[in-house]
Order: sequence, then C-alpha cells, then structure tokens
Amino acid sequence: MPVPCLLPFIISKIQQGVNNPRQSESCPLNINTATAGQLETLDGIGQVLAQRIVDYRNANGPFASVDDLLEVNGIGPGILETIRPQITTEEEP
Repeated sequence: MPVPCLLPFIISKIQQGVNNPRQSESCPLNINTATAGQLETLDGIGQVLAQRIVDYRNANGPFASVDDLLEVNGIGPGILETIRPQITTEEEP
C-alpha cells in the first residue's frame, strides 16, 4: 500500500488526536494483496477477522470481487457494506 495515499488521512487523524488511523476511502485497500495488519485498518475488522481473510485467500486463491468476502467466516452483509468503500480487488493503475 503506497504511503502517499494514506499520508493526508493519517495527518488529519493525528491533528484530531486519534492514534488509530483507519483505511482511507480515497485509497481502497486491495484485499488480494493486503496483509493481516493492513486489513485490521478497515472499520470493523479486528485481528481475528483479518487473519481469517488472509487464511481464506491463501486456501482458495484471490477474491474475484469484494462480495466474495461473504465466504469468510465472520464476515456478513453488515460488515461487508461497512468496508465496501474501503476495499477493492483491483490493482492500482
């Protein structure tokens, strides 16, 4: 994940006094290449769900679409809709 994409978001959160920056909607996170640590920056995704996503991807191959996250145990429609603006399955140009 390129640092310049998150830099303005992180700076704004630091200025607001927030020490736990979440994934910026302006720079979606590729769920096919993200580490568990990067996935944890998504709203509603903690350590356990992040690891389940990585484990599922390792066992089944890349996600064809973000909707495929519904196959991961613990990811339901509510969580998916929360993180949908923050994720992608496409590489940055």
